[in-house]
Amino acid sequence: MSDTMRRAMIAVLGSVCVSGLIAVAEADEITAATAPQVAQQTEQKDQDQDKWVFTAPLYLWAPGISGSVTSHGRTGHFDVGFDQLLDNMEVGFIAYFQLAKPEYGFYVEPQYDSFVTKGKSDSIKASLETQLAIIEFGAFYRILYSGGDHPGSLYLVGGGRYWYLHNLLRVKDPVAGTQSGGKMDWLIDPIVGLRYTQYFTQRIHGWVQADVGGFGLSAQTSRFSWQIEPLLGIDFTMPVVKFPSTAFGGWRWLDDQHVQGSNSYHIMFDGLVVGLNVMLF
Repeated sequence: MSDTMRRAMIAVLGSVCVSGLIAVAEADEITAATAPQVAQQTEQKDQDQDKWVFTAPLYLWAPGISGSVTSHGRTGHFDVGFDQLLDNMEVGFIAYFQLAKPEYGFYVEPQYDSFVTKGKSDSIKASLETQLAIIEFGAFYRILYSGGDHPGSLYLVGGGRYWYLHNLLRVKDPVAGTQSGGKMDWLIDPIVGLRYTQYFTQRIHGWVQADVGGFGLSAQTSRFSWQIEPLLGIDFTMPVVKFPSTAFGGWRWLDDQHVQGSNSYHIMFDGLVVGLNVMLF
């Protein structure tokens, strides 16, 4: 396999942008005060427990990518850092939206990337245009809760993850020019998992989601996929505007295995997640 085609194969699967998730919680700021003042703030907190809270944090996922691709009996392995992916990126979009109450909620996480990779071997020139979209969506329901000074909640998560991949390979040869395109647009992979949040202090808390999906339900779904994302958040009050806010960071692993006829791949995305959530309302 030529160096140009090897880099083209890497770029097909090097499209990623994503995502990150965040534990949504308002910091309790009950200061030392008289009993009536504390009681009034506690009553207000109880009234807020049934409110819908909308969350749309600003965040960045900076993953590397590794794995293997098999096409017509030939297998290639790859390991690409985030800096290499960034060099070939033309468009990247990341978002996370959540609407929730303390007991349950809903979320959607769309992401889109467009990459162009160019290569040259002797007199042959090649370029590969790749578009990747992943839309994860789901609902969660609290099944366990521990109160006290350091509350924790365990949620059951269920939903789906939709994958779309389109690539166009252009090859310019002095003798004969060729052009080929490919598209993988498969059904939604069902996912199921758990989400856990825990306050360690009044302002520092952890958040983790783990899920599995795919299950090879049809030829157009992933054979198996899994995701783990632990985050650590710090609550604070935004200066000047006084909005409750959370700065968070962590790591995300997203692994997927897909088989379609004689073609298959096993790909792992993993990298740093950082972000900021501001509770505007």
